[in-house]
Amino acid sequence: MSVLDDDKVPARWLCAAFSISLGCASGPSDATDTSDASSGDSSGTAPSSSSEVGDASEASADAEASSDTPDPVTSSGDDTSTGEPPLEGWCTRGDTALAIAAAEVAPRSWGEVPPNDSLASLEMEPSLLYWNDSGVWDPQARRMAWVGGPGTCCADPATYQRIAYDVESDTWSMEATPFAGSGHAYDGNALDPETGLHYFALFSDRAVKRFDGTTWDALPDVPWPTEPSVGLTWFPELASGSGALVFVNSSGRAAWFDGASWTEIAGALEEPWGTYNLFAEHNPVHGQVWMGAGVDGDRIHYVLDADLQVERGQDAPVSLNNGNALHGVDPVGGNYLVKHEEQDGPTSWWEYDPVADVWTEIVDMQGAPDFSLTSEFQVPIPECGVILVFAHYFDERHAYLYRHS
Repeated sequence: MSVLDDDKVPARWLCAAFSISLGCASGPSDATDTSDASSGDSSGTAPSSSSEVGDASEASADAEASSDTPDPVTSSGDDTSTGEPPLEGWCTRGDTALAIAAAEVAPRSWGEVPPNDSLASLEMEPSLLYWNDSGVWDPQARRMAWVGGPGTCCADPATYQRIAYDVESDTWSMEATPFAGSGHAYDGNALDPETGLHYFALFSDRAVKRFDGTTWDALPDVPWPTEPSVGLTWFPELASGSGALVFVNSSGRAAWFDGASWTEIAGALEEPWGTYNLFAEHNPVHGQVWMGAGVDGDRIHYVLDADLQVERGQDAPVSLNNGNALHGVDPVGGNYLVKHEEQDGPTSWWEYDPVADVWTEIVDMQGAPDFSLTSEFQVPIPECGVILVFAHYFDERHAYLYRHS
């Protein structure tokens, strides 16, 4: 759904009525929700192209093995030491609803994880997915998650919720977090794939929150006051491959967390930036982070490499602001994908090649859903080569899948 001004949100939306261990700071109370003064959500992840802008081992079974001994993959599909399915290749086995649905999606096309009772039973505020961008994928647990809030514009109490989808059981769930008050998700979700720790940048809060699956705590404060709508992502290639959290604030203020303290990223301040409504997306193919946008700089974007070097890309042909665009990455080809939508305007799909520094409008997408009313967040799932796009509008909710290459 496009950005929505609060005074333009239908009345039925306004009143139809997402926990790791350092000590939990509660979210802002009932302060004025400045984010809701502009627009709601947008979304996307996209497919392929037309007009360019710019210059362009698997082990085999032992034939002599005893028939009493089940093969861990071909017989039971379980790892014999743990009793759990081996992670490598799980999506190709096609034994989960997500894997089956993904296998049916051709390049540049859309599919959907079949809805079920657990999805239908989520009690979601109509505004829960306003102003958001990316969820997170836990490859060890095979679980998708996202944290966001409905905003004081549209819910009372405005409690942040955590939505999760467990692939193995094909089950959706939602639980309240300890946070309430102003704000939405923006691009504030990140996850360490080695530990499964889920991080969330709460509205105008200098202490990033962290969830270990049971308990919420908070990291040390970032070095500066934060904007309402920031970018947060996990960068596995950073810190010599140990991985680190990257926080993108307004006006070139970016920093990374080494597990104990924050370090500002030198060079970012030397570049032009926007203010709030930023984004940050990790690229597993190229080992980099894509970041930028913001009010007064909505077409400006950068690539951050593992040596903490910042390089500006060619300005986007459309606004990249949170609220106008949903940002994703093709987990197979490595190009960045954007669904762009202005309020009351048409939807367009774009891809950005960070190697060639070229923008291309995607015009050959097949079977794209109608996102004109819904709000969405996206989560790349590398093992399946697809992007999951969760869409919500009142009682309507879908888990769409898009394969770009």
